[in-house]
Amino acid sequence: MTWDAEGFARFFADVHGFAPLPWQHALADHVLQGEDWPQEIDVPTGLGKTALIDIALFASAAGAPAARRRVFFVVDRRLVVDQAHTHARTIADALAAPGSEAVAAVARALRPAEGEDGPVVEVGRMRGGTTWSWRWVERPDAHAVIAGTVDQIGSRLLMRGYGLSANLAPIDAALVGTDSLIVCDEAHLAEPFLTTLQAASEFAGGPGRLHRPTVVAMSATTNGMERTRHTITAADENHPVAAARLHAPRRLHLIHPKATPAQAPRAVVAQMAAWARHLADEPDSGRVVLSVCNTVARSRAVFDALATAGVPAEQRILLTGRTRPLDRDHLLARTADKFLLGQRSYASAPPFHIVSTQTIEVGANLDADHLVTESTSISALIQRLGRIGRAPDQRPNGGATASVFRAVVVHDPATTDDDPVYGPARPAAWEVLCRYATPARPTPKTSPSADLMGDHIVASPVALQRMLADLSPEARARLAPPAPLVPRVWETTLQAWSNTGPRPHPDPPVAPYLHGLETREPDVQILWRADLTPAHLRQARTDGSRVAPAPETVQQRLQALPPAAEEMLSLPAPALRRWANGNPPADVADVDTAHDPAEPDTQNATMRVVRYRGREDIAVIPASAIRPGDTVVLPTSAGGCDAYGWNPDSRAPVIDIGDLALRRHRPHLRIHPALPTVLQPAPGEPATDPGPPEADALERIRPLLEILQERDPDAAVRGADFAHALTPPPAVDAEPLFATRARRLLQVLTDLAAAGPRRLNAALLPESEGAAGAVVLSTAGAGAGDDDTSSASTAPAPVELDEHQHAVADQAAAFARALGLDDHTVHALWLAGRHHDEGKRDPRFQAMLRGLPADALDGLPALAKSGFNPADRTAYRQALARSGYPPGLRHEALSARIAAALLDQHGYDVDRDLVLHLIATHHGRARPLITPVLDPEPPAIPLPTGLEAITAANGLDRNQPDRFARLQQRYGPWHLCLLEAVVRMADIWCSAGHTLTTQTAPTIPRSRPPAPARPQPEHTVTLPALDGRDPLGFLAALGLLRLLTDHTDQTAALAFDPATATAHLTSPLPSLEAIAQQLHTLVTELGVDRLLPDAPPHWPPQQASDSAADPLRVPHDRVPAFIEDALAMADATVEQAAVRRWLPTILTELASDTHRPPRAALTPYMAPAGKQTVVTFFKAPLLEVRNRPRLLEEALRAWRRVEGTTGEYLDHRAIRMAGDTPLGKAAHASVPGATWLATHALPLLRLTGDARGASATLWHRIRRRRIMAWPIWEPSLDAHAVQALLAHPHLRPDLDLTGTEPVVTANRHRIAPLEVITLGAAQRRPIGVKNAGVLAPIPVQLR
Repeated sequence: MTWDAEGFARFFADVHGFAPLPWQHALADHVLQGEDWPQEIDVPTGLGKTALIDIALFASAAGAPAARRRVFFVVDRRLVVDQAHTHARTIADALAAPGSEAVAAVARALRPAEGEDGPVVEVGRMRGGTTWSWRWVERPDAHAVIAGTVDQIGSRLLMRGYGLSANLAPIDAALVGTDSLIVCDEAHLAEPFLTTLQAASEFAGGPGRLHRPTVVAMSATTNGMERTRHTITAADENHPVAAARLHAPRRLHLIHPKATPAQAPRAVVAQMAAWARHLADEPDSGRVVLSVCNTVARSRAVFDALATAGVPAEQRILLTGRTRPLDRDHLLARTADKFLLGQRSYASAPPFHIVSTQTIEVGANLDADHLVTESTSISALIQRLGRIGRAPDQRPNGGATASVFRAVVVHDPATTDDDPVYGPARPAAWEVLCRYATPARPTPKTSPSADLMGDHIVASPVALQRMLADLSPEARARLAPPAPLVPRVWETTLQAWSNTGPRPHPDPPVAPYLHGLETREPDVQILWRADLTPAHLRQARTDGSRVAPAPETVQQRLQALPPAAEEMLSLPAPALRRWANGNPPADVADVDTAHDPAEPDTQNATMRVVRYRGREDIAVIPASAIRPGDTVVLPTSAGGCDAYGWNPDSRAPVIDIGDLALRRHRPHLRIHPALPTVLQPAPGEPATDPGPPEADALERIRPLLEILQERDPDAAVRGADFAHALTPPPAVDAEPLFATRARRLLQVLTDLAAAGPRRLNAALLPESEGAAGAVVLSTAGAGAGDDDTSSASTAPAPVELDEHQHAVADQAAAFARALGLDDHTVHALWLAGRHHDEGKRDPRFQAMLRGLPADALDGLPALAKSGFNPADRTAYRQALARSGYPPGLRHEALSARIAAALLDQHGYDVDRDLVLHLIATHHGRARPLITPVLDPEPPAIPLPTGLEAITAANGLDRNQPDRFARLQQRYGPWHLCLLEAVVRMADIWCSAGHTLTTQTAPTIPRSRPPAPARPQPEHTVTLPALDGRDPLGFLAALGLLRLLTDHTDQTAALAFDPATATAHLTSPLPSLEAIAQQLHTLVTELGVDRLLPDAPPHWPPQQASDSAADPLRVPHDRVPAFIEDALAMADATVEQAAVRRWLPTILTELASDTHRPPRAALTPYMAPAGKQTVVTFFKAPLLEVRNRPRLLEEALRAWRRVEGTTGEYLDHRAIRMAGDTPLGKAAHASVPGATWLATHALPLLRLTGDARGASATLWHRIRRRRIMAWPIWEPSLDAHAVQALLAHPHLRPDLDLTGTEPVVTANRHRIAPLEVITLGAAQRRPIGVKNAGVLAPIPVQLR
């Protein structure tokens, strides 16, 4: 076996049975010679682009420099047939059971060290849902191939995985963002994603494979961007297989029905159905006709029209991306052999009709004979043509097969440049096609015939390529959709996304960065459960848009059987809200670039749903409160889904398929009387006689149902009671590509039977509100995880603390060595694993693990894992209540405090910050804060000899935000996630009972204690003029803290007096006068040309004249050029850094102002009016303090107002309108020193936005009002701790509008653990017609 291109060719042929094409062989040679991956691969459709997976895996086995451990194959579509996933499974199956020496050699090279009990290569899909399986890779050193969408992979890379628990986001970010190759198929449709990847990589912190992903753009229709490119050559054009596909005999025919715009929808549907039947030809033709529509509703209309015309149900199938994966697999298991390449027989048979949306354009290895399609964009048409005559070289001569593959394009007469799916690209494509062939113009009475197909376009890949090459550049440009505007990824944007625990408010949305500013929001994921009833939903009390906790029985059922991606259907949130409100259904497309459907007001919608955000966040909400990215659970009685997916007109009960999800072969199964209904036909499904799998499944669940019926209701339920009734069905040679529901149920039973009596868990679900009682069976270890307290502290059997911590430490070190991390980092990871659960020594935690009171431990050894069944939430809650351990208290915080003492005692030569961070974050929190809880009676935790006992605290570590920020800079965001993932995945690996490493623990060197540093003197100075309850006083205090932190060598911290809310500054500066002098030095250093420290002179730019527009009020399409101009003004690195720091706090592309046409929005801290501009916001107060330095001390000691200054609308007392003064004239008087300080708070106040407008830190939309609310805290906090606190979601207030004036209210029990005394609040008070108003305080009430 040789690790070169010839070796690859042998491996490829042994796996697939045929040799690679020339372009594939050449690419393998390129990578194996040590070259980087090309940035773009330009290959026509049908020439095997999925071979990149083979090349990537072989390169990894060969140790090529460009090799990466994980391959992500991105297709921005909801796929019904995922060819990339199928291709990867073929390779993985071959590697699992090698049939040749070449394949065996690759398998040996790829298998992780000590990884004999797992697959050689993990294969998975990321296509929507709460999680396809959150443990999609078991170990960080495993090789994996994942097929997914831009949304799923992109959101995970940006640490905002759609439907993913925030606590799990860093693991997925690590696995996607490091040691990864991201192959983006149909890259011309995903340019925003690629742009964002490139921009975010600037802040990766390092160039290596463990810091950032490698990205390859791949397409059959390139956009001409400057990239290194690999493409086909003459060798491919002369190759017998490739040439046959490049010159496939396809003919394109144009149909333009005669119809008015009102008649057009019916005319298009009628023509498409009629032409599909015409092309199907004779009853035994065996022809497969593919009909592709641009929206789900139109595809259903064509499907129904075929039924009306007499096409039998068994001769047609509807495939859209708006279907549940299990339903899709069930349909394909019954029909795929009629049309999939490699399965189709081409024998004489009745014709078969596939009706579909864009979902088949990519990733589907369909081989149809003829195509009927709506007119579309050129790129989409090329993809649709690739589904007919896909591989002429594989078709038999003669028989039931077409010799010419015909495509009929039906144009909608109502099409305009405003097409909701393709925009102006659709009519532009039709115009070009009409240059080469004259469309037929049938009337409603015209039947399809050969006469109408006389004029045609030769449409082989080569012919189309030449046709497009002959067009002028202008004509080609019109064929492409308008380039989407992509917001810029700033370092502060990435910092916000890195804050996953907790996520900040406001949180930058990721959708615009993945699809562009005009994109619609992420889909909602919907699932249906039979044990959720309308009565359950009525139990919860919701008020308007408010959220109510789900009833206990609903939480118990969803915790016992968590939602899985395979049972979910994705839909735009507006479409779901329309349906829930009883409005006419919305038409939706299967592409993420389509606009959201129009939505009437749904505020009064009465329908309630369950929103699932993880085991510990299950709520009932009104349908009007459904938001993009939510996971929504509906009762099966609600309807809305049939055998073919989303059907808003269907009111038939939906089949609950939650038990059929494989969950990486760790299934859960509810045993209840209605279980057999999962084997019945779904609404709309053709009725068929039960086959052997259905009969077998019924036979195997019958004894389980009998045990359920006969069990003693007063006895505890045990898995062993059911184990003897779980007889596995006969083994099959290989897992089928698609499985019916019956086969899925058999697989679930097989996996449960494999657990055996000792590893089979059972949990009882009592009867409730019309939902039958059930027993949930699961395998031990199926609940092992780290996203909630119960699952993080369970294992198949109790595990002692020291044993577990040693095992995790050794496993983390083994993983780290396999990844190639250096010894210094390995040592830090080992220590983090060794001490990660020290906080569990809290006697109350030990009592909880044993189900005992805290005073009943009697010297028992400390446990790490309880052995409780994680599905039995009742047992966990009872143990928690008995122990006295405060609900919500996190043991990680105490672990970090104990570890800090141990590290200092032993003097290890490691990155101390890193070890403590890895311990604090080992359940996904502490990025940047562990949210504390009140702990009224914390016990003392004894430590080893020589160390004082530590008192368990509420979990708040004020140093963690600063530590986290330093480590982000030191290691880079994705590499730090990787280091966290190593420890966390080692913890999960050990908890799940996998085979542990046999590698020995590392020897960690000790370091000499450093010479004691001379302590920097600290002084706490009261700032009597800065009242934290006043908006200007609070902002000025923030500005002071930031200026001293960022622009001096002084350390500084800020606090407020608990009685008066007066600000206190702790720093080396001994007095108020010294602070004022330091500020004066900063002002002096600015000189006369600079407005902001370190910024370029004369920046921000000022208007050229009084009548000119403010240069920073720019339309969205001019923002990119404005940013580049701003950066070009900066000569030095420090100036560039200043622009990058300030510009995203001033201006956001994510929102628009109220101007027409709309412009990029400014921060809500600015409200320019009249001659005021962004520049005057900074310049006016600066000029005052520059000319009168005493104003700086007055800003801190006692305010004195200066006539003629406005306070930049941050001070309601500064603006006195004519009606407010005795003389009837406007008179303004502000405090310029305080105003200048307040303007410098902006970099601490993150700016973002969405369709509703700009949003910044401390600003909230409450009951259609914009309220600024801020915390007033007692302990001294540094700048990073302050920024973390300001963005904490627990600070979100409410608004009481029952009185004469609004009152901001807050829950004192939520804010008190954060050491917040109270809140301050303000809103903009209008002072003119064209002004947003001045910040004015409003009352606050704690409840």
